[in-house]
Amino acid sequence: PQLSACLRRRKHMIGSPLLRPLSLWTWGNADHGRLGHDDKDPDDNFFPENKPKPVEVGSLKGVRIKQVACGGAHTIVVDDRGQVLSTGLGDNGQLGLGDLLNEGRFCLSMKGP
Repeated sequence: PQLSACLRRRKHMIGSPLLRPLSLWTWGNADHGRLGHDDKDPDDNFFPENKPKPVEVGSLKGVRIKQVACGGAHTIVVDDRGQVLSTGLGDNGQLGLGDLLNEGRFCLSMKGP
């Protein structure tokens, strides 16, 4: 897709298409769940799968994303209501979820005003 915004961080990229502003697309290295696709194996265990091409993040479909940031192995978005959602490596608390766990899907880190 043609992108209106695109960020690159070492091994993964995120973007928002011009024609579909209510969607977020990620691709690249999926280690630690940094892409937010909540990949599962047949036994429903978390199993991040690299994405060689842009793939829409299903859990954020229809969410108006205002800001996006990506760290070395995590991604954070802010929606139009001021809510902060994060995914990826959380071993140092960088996801803001109150624990030190990795997440493979976007989780609410902070509610808006």
